[in-house]
Amino acid sequence: MNAYTETHPRRYTVDEIIAAKPCGKYTPSRVGEIVGDGLTAREIAALDNLPDADRLWCLIHVCMDDRQRRYFACDCAERALALLDNPDPRSVEAVAVTRRFADGLATDEELNAARAAAHAAVRDAARDAARDAARDAAWVAARAAARAAARAAARAAARDAARDAAWVAAWDAARDAAWDAVRDAAQDAAWDAAREWQLGRAAEIIETAEAGKEDAK
Repeated sequence: MNAYTETHPRRYTVDEIIAAKPCGKYTPSRVGEIVGDGLTAREIAALDNLPDADRLWCLIHVCMDDRQRRYFACDCAERALALLDNPDPRSVEAVAVTRRFADGLATDEELNAARAAAHAAVRDAARDAARDAARDAAWVAARAAARAAARAAARAAARDAARDAAWVAAWDAARDAAWDAVRDAAQDAAWDAAREWQLGRAAEIIETAEAGKEDAK
């Protein structure tokens, strides 16, 4: 992070947030009460008077461009897959291809092929979990964190959610977890930890992009 992002970060305004079409409860006057003259990405992530899902929505839909959304989706998927001892190679490859696609280094055909393979991995994981549900407490955290990552990845690919291989990869981890072994307390703790990480990571991606744009001037 350079001096620009530390001392002159971009501030996102009421008009920018309204232009992204938030849900009906966030009227222009309500948004104005929350953001005032504008908030930085880091300040949005830290707001304590908004649900974490709404803060994440704002970071993704207002502050990120399509490329940054794909990066964020990949980060969420990789974090979920890392919770598994043996993640499906098809899902791992789907994330890698999606990241290359964001950088302009993979074709539409490669992305489509990776997505199809990841869909197959999801179906296999769901079948295996149904046949032999794990009972270990570690799966509880994996399931909750992966579920949070999957939802974030889906939001991150807002304009292309159905086509995003990273979203599918995140669900591979979610489906592979032991659905019937979840304990509420463990799930809530894992969910909160995952969402806290997502907010911080989203703000970091945005700040890094802002710094790069300033350096390029």
